[in-house]
Order: sequence, then C-alpha cells, then structure tokens
Amino acid sequence: MMQRKLVTMAMALCLGGPALAAPAGPPAAPVAPVAAAAPSAQSLALAERFIAASHFDESFARVMKVLIPTMSNLAMRNTPNVTAADKAAFEAVLLNAVTEFQPAFRKRLEVLVAQTYTNDELRAANTFYESPQGRSMLAKQAGISAASQALTAQMMPQFQAILRRKLCAKIDCSKLGAPAARQS
Repeated sequence: MMQRKLVTMAMALCLGGPALAAPAGPPAAPVAPVAAAAPSAQSLALAERFIAASHFDESFARVMKVLIPTMSNLAMRNTPNVTAADKAAFEAVLLNAVTEFQPAFRKRLEVLVAQTYTNDELRAANTFYESPQGRSMLAKQAGISAASQALTAQMMPQFQAILRRKLCAKIDCSKLGAPAARQS
C-alpha cells in the first residue's frame, strides 16, 4: 500500500510538476552559447573550476532544501489519503533521486558554461571567486537568500494588493469570487 501511494505521489508530481516549474507564456529565449561545438579540454577544466569556485554544489543543496518540501506538498495536494509517513517516505525518495541526478546535471552544466563563456571570462571569474573577496561574497550569499525569502514573505501582501488592483482593472473579479480591488 505504501509503495502504491509513493508511486501515486510521484505521478502527481510528474504530472503537476511542470505547472510549478514552467512560467506562463512562451519560454524565455536561452542565451546562445559562445561556442556551439564541443568545448575543449581547457574550457571544460575552466568551467569545472568555475562551478566549484562558485559553490554550485552548496547552492544546489540549498535550492533542493526548499524545493523538495514544495514538490512534496504539490504531490500531496494531488494525492488523496497521504499520511505523514507517506510524505516523509516520498521526501526521502525524492532526496535520493536528486542526489543521484545532481552529478549528471553538473556535468551538463559544465559543458554549457564552457560553451557560453570564453576562457578569458572563466579565468577572470575563477580569479574573483577564488579570491578572499569572492569567497566572502559567496559565504554571505546564503544569508542574502534567506533574508530575501523572509523579505518576499513580508512583502507578499503588498504584491498581492498590486496584483489584485491590476487584475481587477482588466477583468471583473466579482465573477471569480475574488475580493474587488480597493481603491487607494
């Protein structure tokens, strides 16, 4: 029974996940790589050093720490009769899958970085990120991210009011059962 629930939750996540990840409207145009051909060994080495120096693994782990519960909550909303034990098991499986996936993602990212930046750009970025100032900035980034999340939560009512005002100026919000925008 537990396995069936985990499979159902995973399917709900897979089916409902793109709505979480994909923005509405047409996708943004990707930045064109500098070199579309396979990067040189030197470019790949510089890209690998850049990703290490910019603390990609730590950043990825921080994102996953937030994303896994979000993905789990999404799956739970789309799956009836989910218990706390089911949720915990699902999050453990999800963490395991992310852990297995991350090295392959990183390798593909290294190729993308090597194709997008010139060797001179990568050398300059590596020099900065490996400097005391660069390491200091990276160390402070986690604090900025956490403060930014708190700031977003704090300012969400203000954003929602702006969004409601703009939306209700375009459509009749009373048809949606939403409160009308207050005039300020």
